[in-house]
Amino acid sequence: MKKAGVFWALIILIVLTGCTSSPSSSPSSSSRNSGKQPDWVSDVYSAYTEDDYLAVLGEGDSLSQAQAKAASNMSLIFESRIMVDSTVESRFVEMRTGGAFSGSSEETSVTDKISQLSDQTLMNLKYGESWTNSMGKVIVVAYLNRQETAELYRSRMNEQSQVLNRLKSDGDRAVSKLARYAYYDSAYVIAMANEVMREQLEIISPASARLAGSNYDLNEIKSARSDASDDMSFRMEFTGDDEGKAQAALAETLTEMGFSVGPDGDIAVAGSVRSEKIERANDYKNYKWYLVIDVVDESDKVIIAVNESGTSASTSDSAALSRVNTDVKKVINKEFEKQFNSYLNSFTEK
Repeated sequence: MKKAGVFWALIILIVLTGCTSSPSSSPSSSSRNSGKQPDWVSDVYSAYTEDDYLAVLGEGDSLSQAQAKAASNMSLIFESRIMVDSTVESRFVEMRTGGAFSGSSEETSVTDKISQLSDQTLMNLKYGESWTNSMGKVIVVAYLNRQETAELYRSRMNEQSQVLNRLKSDGDRAVSKLARYAYYDSAYVIAMANEVMREQLEIISPASARLAGSNYDLNEIKSARSDASDDMSFRMEFTGDDEGKAQAALAETLTEMGFSVGPDGDIAVAGSVRSEKIERANDYKNYKWYLVIDVVDESDKVIIAVNESGTSASTSDSAALSRVNTDVKKVINKEFEKQFNSYLNSFTEK
């Protein structure tokens, strides 16, 4: 499996990002220039009661920079202790941006790069008072209304739980081993997102977190997904791969994804690799290569098709052919898993 990554930056963006109006100000918002430092600069909760708000400060050379810094500081509060596979992170982003959940396809595109957080519009994040100190630095308050934001979290979690339970039920009824795994795996991705959101909800409103109980069993979903994975395997059927390097690279990719590979596998992976020497206006030996991979399910239906080509070059024929193997492996590592995950995500749209 891919190396685990921290999921918090992704989830806070997905939960809070949307097509909304610009952040509004608090009822007591005001802007001051220089003069005496207001109390909230040293104690933000002197102006925003901690029981009702999460509040942070941001500083910058301009109001917009200060607001961007405040938004980034707010996100840091939500760092999660839950470690999630990096593939799970990207799968959940694709689900939301692909419209797997009601209205999610209309939301603003999100990113899992926290460095770009300041470029996003955060739903429910509001900016309060600002003040400019004697050095020309602007300091501003950014805050979340605990009750309003908690309701947003609970609504999203409930919405996602409905899709999760539908997928789990479809998986229980699926005849195809691959389809069964796809349903359970998609349900697992959503369940992990909910777990991180639940942890964040504990920060926003512990009382709401206790009320947002799951109507599913996470361990049951994990077990069903694991059993479905163990119940199927892949077999390689490659041609033109004289050294077996392309087949070995694909087998390694499938193994890293958590699957087994063997001669009696239920799911066929038919592939072919072909290369030919070509002439180009350079001082190198050039080879054009072609890679085709078809994944065929138990009913002989092609469910994934990879068709890629490229040119590899080096100072000698042997070095160029070695480069072909390297470039083909890169495509297998990247493109095959990408298309496989897109296939799994397609089950959330049914």
